[in-house]
Amino acid sequence: MTAPDLQPAREAPVLLTLDPGLTATGYAIFRFPNPTQVTHSWEYFGSLYQASGTYYVPAGQLAGRLASLAAWTRELAHQYDPLMAFCEKPATARIYWGRKPRDQSGEGALNAADLALHHMARGAILSALGHTCPVEEVTPGKFRKSARHQLLPHIIKDLRKSSSHQRDAISLALVILTDSRRSWRVKKA
Repeated sequence: MTAPDLQPAREAPVLLTLDPGLTATGYAIFRFPNPTQVTHSWEYFGSLYQASGTYYVPAGQLAGRLASLAAWTRELAHQYDPLMAFCEKPATARIYWGRKPRDQSGEGALNAADLALHHMARGAILSALGHTCPVEEVTPGKFRKSARHQLLPHIIKDLRKSSSHQRDAISLALVILTDSRRSWRVKKA
């Protein structure tokens, strides 16, 4: 049940981000920024990075998969003791029923049945984290693609060995860390 790349908990407060799925769930751990040391550089955000990875949910009946995901999430929270967690909530603008329309590229589009499974995985994660730390659901918005190209190479040395779920969890953390409504907002140098 333990993901092979879990690291020991750090003393500095950390935030946990999760990209939920019933097949695979990505996670990322970042230290909270120190507001007095925040600079507008990707290297600074790279220095906050602690760990990331992907949990591959064992195949089987739906209830067993949800239970496994919830147990893994509790174990991850116990390992890192996050001050706060963030779980991706999918944007629902590109939902389709049945077969994918021919005129759509398919990028970012979800079949309604897949969306329902995604919400179940999200529910298992939220339930598992509910008594551990505050959890906020976040729709990542447009930041994700630019963050990937600019920062991910600073964090993950070999992007080919990382899963899309792991990269999505890291990108979600960057959405959180650069959110202008939060007190640790990056101040321009």
